[in-house]
Amino acid sequence: MRIISNFRDYYDCVQRLGQDQETMYLRKKRTVELEMFPFPIFWCHPSNREPVGFRVAIVGFCGKIYPALEVTYDWTEPSVYCYSVEEVDAVVGRHCRDKEIQSYRWKFQRKRQRSQWKTYRYWPNRQRRTDVVKFFDACADQTDKHKQFFRDGPIFVARWDRTNDMTITYNDELKPLGFVRVFDPYSAFQEIYMFMCNLAVPQKPIPKVSDADMVVAKGFDKYSFRKDHRK
Repeated sequence: MRIISNFRDYYDCVQRLGQDQETMYLRKKRTVELEMFPFPIFWCHPSNREPVGFRVAIVGFCGKIYPALEVTYDWTEPSVYCYSVEEVDAVVGRHCRDKEIQSYRWKFQRKRQRSQWKTYRYWPNRQRRTDVVKFFDACADQTDKHKQFFRDGPIFVARWDRTNDMTITYNDELKPLGFVRVFDPYSAFQEIYMFMCNLAVPQKPIPKVSDADMVVAKGFDKYSFRKDHRK
């Protein structure tokens, strides 16, 4: 597969191993503003006053979506893209204080609510671990439900953080998002190659054949497993 683009991504190096000259991927970025965010959302209100800031990034890759939370723990450092609850836990555990970690893991309980809130008030509401779990679970239920966004190519990235406009960027760069942790360069290239081949020669649906037609096609008749009394 040949990739024609004005930028390089982490899987481009696989082209050195050989190319299928008949299959071409024209990777051109195009950003579109969305009136409504069609993917699950996470309650984001980024602020440098909070222990960490969150932004939603939904990566569409070869027919499926891969949700990510962009976590900013130091407003002078690059953000970290987390593709699972465990990765968010690791970032919080490395860069937050003990009281903040306890507040992040706090679970609502109706009994003794007031005393618990005094203890676990060091983390923004609706951004705790239970909310992170709900976000990734909701995305897992929709992993194959957004086929219409793959008409312009095998890759898109949708972003939402409640402050900026909701956008979707087709054929976006995946290296800054740390997507190599989801697909290594060879696997990513192979997935894109198979996706582009299927676009060029789409698989035809298998026609349904009735039982009677299947019997005739296999060379059987109603006497095949019985004694033929006609003789």
